[in-house]
Amino acid sequence: MGPGLATLERTRQDIFTLLLLMQAVLLGVAFFISIFMSHKIAGPIYKLRKFFLEAKAGNIEQELRFRKKDYFMELVPAYNEMMESIRNRLGRKQQGIDVAIQNLEKALKQVNPEIRREFKGLKEIEDTLVQLKEAQNS
Repeated sequence: MGPGLATLERTRQDIFTLLLLMQAVLLGVAFFISIFMSHKIAGPIYKLRKFFLEAKAGNIEQELRFRKKDYFMELVPAYNEMMESIRNRLGRKQQGIDVAIQNLEKALKQVNPEIRREFKGLKEIEDTLVQLKEAQNS
C-alpha cells in the first residue's frame, strides 16, 4: 500500500485545502456583496430620516436626492412634492398674516385719538396685532 497511499493522502489534503480556500473566498465575496447591498438600502433610509429631522426642525427648503443606483428611488419625488406642498401652504398662510397685519395697522392709524380712549376693543385689536407679528416671525 505504501507509495500509492501517501500520494492519495496528499491529493486528499490538497483537495481539502482547495475546498477551504474556495469557501473562504466565497464567504468573503458574500460578505462584500451584503455590505454593498445594505448600503444601497440603509443609505437612503438614513438620508430620508435625516431629512425628516431637518424638516421637523423647520428646514423645509432642502431637496432630497439619492445616488443613482440606490433603492427606494420612488420616494424621492414623493418626498420633494410633499415638501413643496408644505412650502406652498406655509407661503399662503404667511401672505394671509402679512395682509392681516397691514390691514390692522392701517385701521389703527385711522382711529381718531379721541375715539381711541373710548373704544374698549382697541386693546384686543392691538394684542391681536402683536400676536400676528409673532406668528409672522416664527
